[in-house]
Amino acid sequence: MNGRIKLFVIDDSPIFRAGLIQVLKNETSLEISGSVEYSNESIKDCVLAAPEMLLLHLSSQDAGAHAKIIGSVRKKIPDLRILVISEYTDANYLLEVVTSGCDGYVLSSISERALKKIIRKLSADVCVFDRSMLSRFLLLSKKYRNDAMKMSPRERHIVELLANGMDNTEIADELGLAAGTIKNIISCMLQRWHFKKRTQLVNLVT
Repeated sequence: MNGRIKLFVIDDSPIFRAGLIQVLKNETSLEISGSVEYSNESIKDCVLAAPEMLLLHLSSQDAGAHAKIIGSVRKKIPDLRILVISEYTDANYLLEVVTSGCDGYVLSSISERALKKIIRKLSADVCVFDRSMLSRFLLLSKKYRNDAMKMSPRERHIVELLANGMDNTEIADELGLAAGTIKNIISCMLQRWHFKKRTQLVNLVT
């Protein structure tokens, strides 16, 4: 990235978004290429603006929504730097957001000076994560990887098929089982690790 860094902001909190833009637009090395409230059109608007960096902040603790935006925009703009700004410190939330492909994760309590510094680091292709959250993520990731070893061979196979995009019926046909059986096995695994989404199971084996 050369010259001014083109930023795009997706934020579902109008007050937070306005404050964030006010802080950043006074920095001569930064250029706000666009800002929108989170909606079904957010990803399209971001891609059309062709930014070099996306700042993503959602006030709801919905890791799936964050992951969807990150994954979709990443496919359209592979070199895009993505910084998640969040007030959430829940470990499972953090794991899903980080593994979805963001380049940085900071808490919304970050100072103006620190945020600008992190943006410059990201523009230089350096990943930046809040120190306390990174430690928590690494510990959780290690725990889940160890727990994944406790899967039975059949459970692991089912999760691997999930990772390949197969649904219950397709997995059932592949393994010669009933679709209801596959659903029950997956439900049991979700309960075991206190997961809400199947993508969290997939993260254990990919």
